[in-house]
Amino acid sequence: LTFRITKGLQYRIHSIYITGNVHTQARVILRELNLAPGDILDRKRMKRAEQRLQNTGFFKTGLVTIEDCNSACEIDLKVSVEENKTGSVFFSGGLNSVEKFTFGVTLSQNNFDYKNSKDYYRGAGQKFQLGTTLGRYSNSVELSFEEPWLFDRELRFGFNLFRTMNKFSSDEYKEQRIGGEVYLGKRLFEQVEGKWYYHLEQFKLTGVSDNVSQ
Repeated sequence: LTFRITKGLQYRIHSIYITGNVHTQARVILRELNLAPGDILDRKRMKRAEQRLQNTGFFKTGLVTIEDCNSACEIDLKVSVEENKTGSVFFSGGLNSVEKFTFGVTLSQNNFDYKNSKDYYRGAGQKFQLGTTLGRYSNSVELSFEEPWLFDRELRFGFNLFRTMNKFSSDEYKEQRIGGEVYLGKRLFEQVEGKWYYHLEQFKLTGVSDNVSQ
């Protein structure tokens, strides 16, 4: 067997254009591609870009395909996406022997944009969640936010705040916890991330009865 190999031309990316994004900003898609105009065309990186688009959860499908252009030794990339539903309202309820009945509601948006009120705060790739639960002897509220690309760099920033109150231990006092956490994360490798966080929590007793023992 004789194999004769003729080396082809090396193509570079001329331009990238996006179709199918109704709510998601173009910059949110471009930063996940890990490809830019001027880069050498690499099909492995194209497949990796498709996987990264899928991993965001913003899209049902995300395809990166090649399109011819008029420039010699250059090619265009077409990014075709079909957006997914990213917002949800979740209601929950439960029965137990202590509180009899509990009720909760959680509002979340995984493609949040705090600046975009015209489009129901969607499109910037941020994550937002607000939830609360109510019961006879307990209640809680929690708020969380995350910006996955702080200052348009691959640096994840987020925080969560919480407040809980319960009377499980005794009818003579309530246990209250108020606190939060702030964190920074950085992708070290394709599927590995490092994270630094600071957690602060205050615990105290409230509504203490005069009859309670030390």
